[in-house]
Amino acid sequence: MTEQEENFRDCLRWNENKEEFRLIWLDENINNSDDSLKTQQMLLELNPSAQFYTNTNEFFEIIKSIKNEQIILIISGSFAQIILSILDLYKTIIFIFIFCSNHEYHLSLMNKSTKIHGIFTNQITLYESLYQTINHFNKQIIKFNLFDQKQNLSKDLSKESSLFLWHQMIFNILQQMPQNDQSKDDLLQQCKEYYK
Repeated sequence: MTEQEENFRDCLRWNENKEEFRLIWLDENINNSDDSLKTQQMLLELNPSAQFYTNTNEFFEIIKSIKNEQIILIISGSFAQIILSILDLYKTIIFIFIFCSNHEYHLSLMNKSTKIHGIFTNQITLYESLYQTINHFNKQIIKFNLFDQKQNLSKDLSKESSLFLWHQMIFNILQQMPQNDQSKDDLLQQCKEYYK
């Protein structure tokens, strides 16, 4: 096994994703400035398993290996100009965010793919748009996960209506809870006490 193959396997093991999606940034200049390192930190806040690539060959190897996850891709304008038509062939890529320094120059790309969610030149607006998109995506996932795909649709729901209501209530409560460390600690403490 070559060193490159070993690094690739380690990367796959290390980047086990706990989210419903994978966040990937493809840009040839990722490690060239403090600004890009700051952007990487912001993306890691959104998804601790975010991945960063400067090479399209490595990127396509990873994309080909992803089967059961959805991909949110951030791509540089220069790479988007070159590989956008190829990206449309991958059904796992659901959103593309173009992050570049010249909005006007890359504006024509908006008509080339329905997956493009926007063109961004500013870290903050990119972060805000990603945050909103991810929240919306996660809400949709929660709604779809309420239904067990193996259940028989002709089942008498009146017998299980109370179970469904309790299930719905817990999801509503969890969605309304503040999203911070204190809330998480409180929930974990309550669960520990209950399940002793």
